[in-house]
Amino acid sequence: MGKGTKYDRLFKIETAQMILNGEKTVDELAKTLDIASKTIYRWSREYRCLGEDAFCGSGNLKSSDQDIKRMHQKIKDLEEENAILKKAAAIFVRKPR
Repeated sequence: MGKGTKYDRLFKIETAQMILNGEKTVDELAKTLDIASKTIYRWSREYRCLGEDAFCGSGNLKSSDQDIKRMHQKIKDLEEENAILKKAAAIFVRKPR
């Protein structure tokens, strides 16, 4: 396969697993798949470090990053609700004239 070729997530995972399980060497896979060995090294390193979160794709977030983003949104929503409640409480606390 040539330069600029896109590989799907499953292909990268299977390739990395072959390396990490000792089924094939990087050089064997590089020749067989016609992929640069440095690419295969990078895939295996990423898979070893991130496991199932590896290769999430462009524009997608790892599950831990999704959780953080969701929590930040929840905090923002709660801060807005808190501000609204403070304003409403201030209206009810006003002394009648």
